[in-house]
Amino acid sequence: MEKDFHYDLVYAIATLTEMEAPEVVAYASQYVDDNSDEAFRVEGKEALFPERLAAGDGFYYPQMTQCRSPGSMTPFVQRYVFVPFHFLPGDPVVQLGGKTNPYCVTPNSRRGRSLLIEALKGGNPYEIGIALHTFADSWSHQRFTGLQQEWNSFHERRALGDGEPSIIGHEDAGKRPDILSERWVDPRFGHEVIQNSERALEAAREIFALLRTKTSKGPFWKEVEPEFETILEARDREDREARIRDFLEGRGDGAFPPYSRWTWWKEASAESSSGLTLKPEFIRTHWYRFQQAAKAHLARVLTLIQDL
Repeated sequence: MEKDFHYDLVYAIATLTEMEAPEVVAYASQYVDDNSDEAFRVEGKEALFPERLAAGDGFYYPQMTQCRSPGSMTPFVQRYVFVPFHFLPGDPVVQLGGKTNPYCVTPNSRRGRSLLIEALKGGNPYEIGIALHTFADSWSHQRFTGLQQEWNSFHERRALGDGEPSIIGHEDAGKRPDILSERWVDPRFGHEVIQNSERALEAAREIFALLRTKTSKGPFWKEVEPEFETILEARDREDREARIRDFLEGRGDGAFPPYSRWTWWKEASAESSSGLTLKPEFIRTHWYRFQQAAKAHLARVLTLIQDL
């Protein structure tokens, strides 16, 4: 999914269910996609995500949560970035060619729910936002894996092993699985037309239920479901954002705060003659708290998938 779900809809749901710091929950949810190697560029050119950043007399080691550079999508990145943050292995219910794949994503999976419930119990808004991102992606990334595998290929020539590379995630489908207004077909599973808005509505319903169980506040899902259906019927991201804004303002909740992928990073970073560095007070910033939350999330996922 993209910003219109990970930030806009998550903010709306967190606000409706009266979560603490809904703006932090929503920002952390979207920042999972933006805390990538794209955040580090030198004179407009892509740079590798840094293993460490200068901080005072020492170094800080950030946690990458997304990778955009094709040359950086190594097996390490697949296993420790794509799988834990975007392609959480689900339940063994999907078959392709008569076989299952333990790394295949399934919506609303046992691991996904466990991850989010654990974050909600802890109450850390950064960890909750990150877990929400992974949980929501279990709908848009369902039936794919975060690894470079023939399982993900739409083309028989790749599956036949003619020298073509295997596919990571939904590469063959492009961005279609993540665009809420998109209709598309996954040829690995026949000719069924997939309507992403229907998947997103299911994800919103489950997220709403889990957050409201945490707070015991706000309307019940059935009271707001028609509004969410209207929001997800929007023709594009801009229309959807406007509908969410109108919905929240109509309820007296105000519009969601604007999002910039650079806000948290700029609070924590500075430039020096030796390059990027962290400000002395960086441990008091949202960026630092997000990085720590991402490390906690990764640790939880590795425990959940230790049997794979």
